[in-house]
Amino acid sequence: MGIAMLLLAGSCGASPLRRQLSGLYTVTTVMMTAPGKQTLIACHLMPLPMPPIGCGGVEVRGVDALRLPGTRRYPNGTVETATFRLVGCWDGSALVLTESPMAAQSQSGPPRTEPSHLPAEATKRALAAQQRVLADSDELRRLGIQIMELSTDGDSVTFLVPVADRRTIQILQQRYGPVEVTGWLQPV
Repeated sequence: MGIAMLLLAGSCGASPLRRQLSGLYTVTTVMMTAPGKQTLIACHLMPLPMPPIGCGGVEVRGVDALRLPGTRRYPNGTVETATFRLVGCWDGSALVLTESPMAAQSQSGPPRTEPSHLPAEATKRALAAQQRVLADSDELRRLGIQIMELSTDGDSVTFLVPVADRRTIQILQQRYGPVEVTGWLQPV
C-alpha cells in the first residue's frame, strides 16, 4: 500500500517551478482542441458557433483525444471528444490524468439564475470588487491562480477556480476580503 501511494505521489508531481499539490481530482465533461492548437482542454465554457472554435476550461495532459471513442474533427480543425469522466492530479496549471478517461453521460451544471436586483450601494461595491480582481489578473496568473468565473452578489465576490486549495483560498481572501471560492475539479 505504501509503495503504491509513493508511486501515485510521484506520478502527480509538478515541475520545480510549479507548486506541488496532492490528491486526485475529477470532472465529467467534453474536451476540445482549438484549431491550430495542440493543447487539449477539459471544457467548462463553450462558445456557441458551429462548428465550435474551442472552449474555456483547464488543460488536460496524458491522453490523445483522437484515440478516444466518439471523437470528431470539424472542418475548421477543432477536435471534440464525447463526454468523459477525467481523473488526475492538478499540477497548478493542468489536470494530469492518472486514469484513462471513462465514457460518461453528459452532465449539466447547476442551473444559472438571474442576478437579483441589488441596492445601488451594494451594486457599486460589487462592481468595485470585480474591477479590482480584473486589474489584478496578471498578478493572479503569476501566483498560479486561474480564475474561471467571477461573480458578485452585493459586496461579496465568488470565484470559480480549477482547484480550491488552501493556498488559493488564502491568497484570494487576503487580497479581496471575505470571498467564496469554489473548485471546478472535485476531489476524488
